Amino acid sequence: MQFINLDTGIDGGKSVNGRKRTILVDTLGIPWSVKVTAANISDNQGAILAVSSLKGKAPSLQKITADGGYKTTFVDYVTREFKWEVEIAQKPESTQGFVPKKNR
Repeated sequence: MQFINLDTGIDGGKSVNGRKRTILVDTLGIPWSVKVTAANISDNQGAILAVSSLKGKAPSLQKITADGGYKTTFVDYVTREFKWEVEIAQKPESTQGFVPKKNR
């Protein structure tokens, strides 16, 4: 077993100090990719690292569902590099507070 020393950082927006974990799962919740980055790495960049590890390993993948935090750089990268559709899950405008998002 090999351990890798990861840098730590501070994400002031989420009040996270240390490391962030980005996990890509299928609709059954089975992990396909796990990436651990310093907390100061953006969510979009962490997701790009995670999805890049799927290159050539998921030939039947056609669509990725993500939340609103990934609707910029991540969507552009996935559509350009993989030609996969990215669906951004949105909560209805009439709701307030926490609402579990469909397909997440």
